[in-house]
Amino acid sequence: MPFEVSVDIENTPLLLASSQGLVNVVDRLLKADASVDIMNDNGDTPLIWVCYKGHNGVVGSLLRAKVDIDILNHHGDNPLILASKGG
Repeated sequence: MPFEVSVDIENTPLLLASSQGLVNVVDRLLKADASVDIMNDNGDTPLIWVCYKGHNGVVGSLLRAKVDIDILNHHGDNPLILASKGG
């Protein structure tokens, strides 16, 4: 069964761990079948968060998990655009 418990209104554990750059936590969640392309209310995915915040170690984990690299959030931004703006 996929691990999709939400700890707050907008974010799942994978989104939260990704946004904080917690590589070990992200890896464990991915091993527990967390949905790699899950979106929060803004349409942000774990990859979008890590690209914006510059958490390069997490990017590798997400890419190995076959994340969608072309996904757009609700503002029309993709991971590459956000990496160039923030990370």
